[in-house]
Amino acid sequence: MSDRGTRYPAAKQPNCPDCGIAMETGFIPDTSNAFIHEASSWVSGEAKEAFWNGLDLKGRLAFPIRSYRCSRCGLLREYAFTPSFRHG
Repeated sequence: MSDRGTRYPAAKQPNCPDCGIAMETGFIPDTSNAFIHEASSWVSGEAKEAFWNGLDLKGRLAFPIRSYRCSRCGLLREYAFTPSFRHG
């Protein structure tokens, strides 16, 4: 699913590697906050604890995780194509 030569590959609808059929798009919600539900994101580097915020994410890019599911066998695949924001 990667395009060589580009820093952030374009999102493409994958086929299931086991069944060969198109996978359906979805997401895994981050429910750690009781009041706000967001899609999970991937952040590069080692996790470092922060005193007030749980994790120190300052200056790091956040890549929303796009999930795909095979409707035949249930296989899940997650991809993080392009960053949506940089943590301040």
